[in-house]
Amino acid sequence: MRTGRRPAECARREKAPIYDTDDTASAILRYGRELMATVVTTRSSGSVSEELSLHGESGSINATAESCLLRDRDGNVLERFASAPDPLEPFRRQAEAFARAVLAGADKYECSAWENLLNLATIEAIYLSDSTSQPEHPLRLLKVHGLGIEDCLARRPNMELT
Repeated sequence: MRTGRRPAECARREKAPIYDTDDTASAILRYGRELMATVVTTRSSGSVSEELSLHGESGSINATAESCLLRDRDGNVLERFASAPDPLEPFRRQAEAFARAVLAGADKYECSAWENLLNLATIEAIYLSDSTSQPEHPLRLLKVHGLGIEDCLARRPNMELT
């Protein structure tokens, strides 16, 4: 991880303050003994782009906010989806889900903080690994607080809210 300068300021060679948070990070995540993922994120180079690529023995999928492309193991396109980008759509869906939960008097809604503790534990393990230069496990961080994966998943929201 690192903190750098904003791309426009770098291009103009201006003396500008650095970000007060990390703007570039990469991590290698291991799932069991056989699966690995590489995560790379940066705000300091190139144009804004959000992309997810998954590659496996049977094929690959590449998804952005505007499109999704599924390929078989030989690279042949199996399915393609594209839509016009609406940057506000995720926020609209989140607000609507919250409003449905409030109107229904539900004690849970589609975005559970408990479930997202798993994401936070992964991010914290990445930060810890950056500091220790050793592999770290998100479950160890949950256990420090007396939690396990089951505790977080058991509190998943009821997705059938109306």
